[in-house]
Amino acid sequence: MYGSVRCFDACKDLVLPAWRRPENIYASPMLDADTDVHRPRELLLYFNGQLGTHFLHGDKYSFGLRQQLFALFGGPEDVAQGVIITPNKSKSYGASLASSTFCGVLPGWGWSGRFEDAVLQGCLPVILPGGSPAPWPGTVDLPSLALRVRRDDMPRLLAILRAVPPERVAQ
Repeated sequence: MYGSVRCFDACKDLVLPAWRRPENIYASPMLDADTDVHRPRELLLYFNGQLGTHFLHGDKYSFGLRQQLFALFGGPEDVAQGVIITPNKSKSYGASLASSTFCGVLPGWGWSGRFEDAVLQGCLPVILPGGSPAPWPGTVDLPSLALRVRRDDMPRLLAILRAVPPERVAQ
C-alpha cells in the first residue's frame, strides 16, 4: 500500500522473498548443525520495525496493524512477559529473532522481508494480515511454517501464542 492506494494485485503480482545480505544469512543459527533449534527461547514475541507513528507515515501505514500491535503490547509490562514490540533499530536484530519463539510479520507500505528474517533465524512467523500474501504463495506450505492471526484476534494474541503446544512449535 502506498498512501491509500494498494500496490499489490493478486491477479498479476507475485511476492518474492526479500533479498538479504549474505552475512545475515551466514549468521543464521539454522545453518549450524550443532545448534539446538528446539532450545527454549527467551522471548515469546518479537517485532522490530517502523510503527507508523512518524508523521510521514500517517494512520494508513500498515493498515494500522503495526500501530495496533504496539498499542496492545508495546509497554514495559509486556517486555517483562517476554514481548518486545519496538520501532528502535537494533544492532542485534538477528540475535533477537533467534531468541524468540514467535516473530511478528506485518505489512508496511506493502509486504516486508520479516517473514524471511523470522524463518532464517528459526523464529515462527506470526502473520498479521494486511492484504498481501506471504512469499511464494501456493508453493510454500504456510500453515506448517507460520501462524496467521486475524486482526480481530489481536487483543488475544499473547494467549493465542501461549496456547500453541510445544510439540507444534517444535514441528
